[in-house]
Amino acid sequence: MATNTISIRSDRSFFDTEALSDVKVKFGGQQLLCHKTVLARKSEYFYRAFTGQFPVASSNEIDLGDDDDPEAVRAMIRHIYDLPYDQMLEANTFDDTAAYSTNEDLLFHIAVFTAADKYDVSTLRPLVVKKFEDLMETTWEGDQFATAIQKLTGPSAGHLADNTLQAAAAAFCAKNLTKLIKKETFVKMIQDEEPFSGRLLTGFVTGISALPPVPFFRCQQSKCKELGERNPAFLSGVREYARKHCMHCDCTTNTPYYDDNGMYEHISLTPWTEFSGSQ
Repeated sequence: MATNTISIRSDRSFFDTEALSDVKVKFGGQQLLCHKTVLARKSEYFYRAFTGQFPVASSNEIDLGDDDDPEAVRAMIRHIYDLPYDQMLEANTFDDTAAYSTNEDLLFHIAVFTAADKYDVSTLRPLVVKKFEDLMETTWEGDQFATAIQKLTGPSAGHLADNTLQAAAAAFCAKNLTKLIKKETFVKMIQDEEPFSGRLLTGFVTGISALPPVPFFRCQQSKCKELGERNPAFLSGVREYARKHCMHCDCTTNTPYYDDNGMYEHISLTPWTEFSGSQ
């Protein structure tokens, strides 16, 4: 019977308990009772700390300092102990038996990813990226969204060894740029970070979005009706036609004409923009 009880005991049952604890982790005025083996298994930082030649390896305390967000560090260690990192106590208490709610604050998830990057918890970072992507879909209209993106991707953002969260944020903004550019907080964010390029970008995008859509027409032939605007054959045909024709007057290369001074010339085409299919 004793063997069966031990076999189902998981790391989560040892989170912040005195049972077999051999190290106290201090951070931002808080502390957790931990286990070196558990911490070292998922964090390269803790593995090096506890197996190196420095005094911390034999100490029963490790102080992470006050630079990190304490809520994020606690969330990271919860993950190391196989607990959901994004659950937070509903009451103002450190009693982990109290009721929890899921934290959907974008800034919180950025702080957790930053901690996981610093302390090299590779299993946590992909979970944060997935959660962050889901949250962006539901929170992009809120005022906090621009603040979070600025903190994560702006020139004033800190350096991360793992850029997957930054890449996910950039991809989301690129995909939804025509919607985001209508949000005053988002526009202000990019203009504050990069004044010239921010104004250039907003002017360009809002100028395009204000124009009426350009209609495309196709005939009734089955070979044409089967082609969508993202079909490779369609795009290839559009590019091939555009390469040989002026988009304004439809003239082709070497077509003879008289210029404004009455001189006899031949048409030459100059690249202007790229058509890649509608969004």
